[in-house]
Amino acid sequence: MATQLLNAKRGNITDEMEFVADIEEIDVRILRENIAQGTSVILKNNTRTITNPTGIGEGLKIKIAASVGTTTKKATLDKELDKVRVIEQAGADVLFDFSTGNLIDETRQAILSSTKLPLGVNPLLQIAINQNKNKRGIFELSKDEVLSTIEKICMDGVDFLALDCASTKAMFEQLKMQKRKSGIVTQSGLILADFIHHTQKENPIYEYFDEILEIIKPYDMTLLISNTFKTGCMADSGDKISVIEAVMQGEMADKARKYGIQVMIENIGHIKPNEIENEIKLIKKLTKNAPLYTKTMTAENTIGFDNINSAISSAIAGMYGANMINCTPTYENASCMTSTQAKESIVCAKISANCADLANNNIKAKRLNSESIKAMNEKDWQKQIKNSVDNSSSDTIKEQYKLPDYFSTKENSEILKNFIEE
Repeated sequence: MATQLLNAKRGNITDEMEFVADIEEIDVRILRENIAQGTSVILKNNTRTITNPTGIGEGLKIKIAASVGTTTKKATLDKELDKVRVIEQAGADVLFDFSTGNLIDETRQAILSSTKLPLGVNPLLQIAINQNKNKRGIFELSKDEVLSTIEKICMDGVDFLALDCASTKAMFEQLKMQKRKSGIVTQSGLILADFIHHTQKENPIYEYFDEILEIIKPYDMTLLISNTFKTGCMADSGDKISVIEAVMQGEMADKARKYGIQVMIENIGHIKPNEIENEIKLIKKLTKNAPLYTKTMTAENTIGFDNINSAISSAIAGMYGANMINCTPTYENASCMTSTQAKESIVCAKISANCADLANNNIKAKRLNSESIKAMNEKDWQKQIKNSVDNSSSDTIKEQYKLPDYFSTKENSEILKNFIEE
C-alpha cells in the first residue's frame, strides 16, 4: 500500500486528502502538491479506523498539540481519559502520549480507543521503562528491544512517531564542551545522554534509523524528528548545538522522504521574541519547508502564567512559519495537568494560533473572522459565541453576561438613533 507521500508524488488524490481539504477549505489539488513537496503532511496510521485524518503544514490552519499520559505516582488512567475528553472538546487537534506508568501499552490502547484525535508517541520513553521493568537497565539496551517496541507502537495504531534521530554521540560531546546554561531539558534527551555516557555507544535511534523507517512505512505513519537539544532558557537559543541539530534534522528528513515517509520537524524552545523569525527561516531552509512544531517560551520568570507566555511566543512563531504549536500549562514544568488546566492552556493556544492564521491570511480563519464581525454588528451573540475560538462554554457566557438570544439590526438601529437624538 502506497503512503500519502508516494500517492501525492504519483498525482493520486486519496480519501484522506479529500477529507482534510474539505475541513481546511482548500483545493485538494493544492494540498496534494504540498504533500508531494513535503510542506504538508496528513496524520493517520492506515490501520486506525476511528480517527479524523489531520493535516499540518503549508496553507492549513495552525494545529494545537496537547499532552497526556500516566505516571507511576500522580496520573491515573481514568484521570487521563477524562483529560482526553476535555482536550478534544476544548478543540485541540493532536495528542501526545507521554505515559511512564506501569501499564504503558494498555494506556496507549485506551487513549486510541477513546478519541478520534491523531496520537503521537516517543518510543524512547517506553524503551527505557521496559528495560527497568526487566531489570536490565538502559545500558543493556539491545537492537531488538528498540525495533520490537517501535513495531508494537505502530501496530497499536499510533499516527506519528517522535524520534530523536537527529542527535548523535558526537553532538552530545559537543554539548559538554559548550556548557549550556539549561543543559538537556527533554526526557528523551536525558535518556540518551545517560545511555551514551555509560556505554560510549551511538544513539540507537540514529544508528538503527533505516530499519526503523522500514518498520513504520507500511503503516503510513508520519515521522516527527524530535528536538533532543531543545533550549530551556533564552541564553542558549541559537547556539552551536542548535544549528548542528537543525542541519541534522534536514538530513534525516531527506532520508525519510526517500522512503516515502511524511516528515515533521520539532524545534525552537525558549527564545527571545526578536529571534523567532530568523530561527524559523533557518530551520525551514535546512528542512526544505517541512511542517514545523514549536514549543516556544519567551521568558523564564512567568511561573503561574506560562500558558500566556507560550501563547504570545507561539503567535509570533505561527506568523513566521510554525505549523503546530504546543498548549502549555500555567506552570510549564508541571509533570501532569488537571482537566481544567488542560482546557485553559488549549484556549490560550487557540487564540495564539488564530492570531497567526489571520496574519497569514488563512482562508478558513479569515472567513470565520468575517462572520464574527458580521455577527458583532448585528448583535447576534449566538453567532459570535459559535465562531469564537472557544465556544464550548456558550451557556455559561450567556448567563454570566445576561446576553439576549438575538438583538436584531433594526433594534440596534433604533438604539443608535435614540442615542444620537439625545
